[in-house]
Order: sequence, then C-alpha cells, then structure tokens
Amino acid sequence: MEDRLAEFRQRKKQELSKTSQQQRITTIKTNTSSSLVNLFRRWQRYIVTNRIFIALSMRLADLPVLGWPLLLQTIIWVLLFGLAIELQFGLVYCILSALLLVVYVGTSTHKRKSNEKSAYSVFNDNCERLQGTFTAEQFDAQLRRGRL
Repeated sequence: MEDRLAEFRQRKKQELSKTSQQQRITTIKTNTSSSLVNLFRRWQRYIVTNRIFIALSMRLADLPVLGWPLLLQTIIWVLLFGLAIELQFGLVYCILSALLLVVYVGTSTHKRKSNEKSAYSVFNDNCERLQGTFTAEQFDAQLRRGRL
C-alpha cells in the first residue's frame, strides 16, 4: 500500500513540475510579446496623432505614382529608426544604414547611354579604349625606349 502511495505522490510531483514549467514558459512568452505589442501600440498612437504625420499623409495623396517607392522606403527607414531609438540602438542603426546606402549607391547598375563608353574596353564595341587610357603597350614603350 505504501509503495502505491509513493508512486502516486511521485507521479503527482512530476505532473506539477511539468505544468509549472509550462506556465513559466507561457508567462515569459506573453510578457515578451505583450511588451513588444505595447511598444508598437504606443508608437502607433504617437505617429497617428502627430500633426506632422497628418500633414504628411494629406500631401501623400497628391504625389504621383512614381514618387511612392522612395517615399515608402523613407517612411519604413524612419519607423525602424524610431524603433531603434526606443531600443537604445539608434546610433548603430544610423551607421549601419549609412554604410549600406554607400554600398548600394556605389554598386548600383544603371543603363549606359548608347554613346557612353565603359571604362573596361572589353565591354565597348570593337573593344575600343577610352581616350587617355594607360595601356600595357604604352608602359612597355616607356620602359624600352624611354619615351612617352
């Protein structure tokens, strides 16, 4: 009889520990998610009630369709910047976004005009070089003959 009682107590103890662990996990999850939800709601209330946002939204209706992509990117950047400031990560966000902007602008590929030549002669018609390009033949002539 005592063995059965000990087994019963052991089972109950295990069940209680499992439920208490699950309760702790759900409490942690709800606290974390609720704090993020509260943060977003607070920012939403601030943005929607701000006079600047209202004036900006009135002017957005007058913009042509071509202006939207850059405007949307700017708005998303500002919202993420506000979130980064709230999380005390604003300076790092500014530095990283500036670096990414430099990389994006510096490596952007734009179509060349029909009369515009590439700096790399292999991409030009008939492998034509740009005027003033320093070539291996010129370098060889300077070394061997001492003339420019």
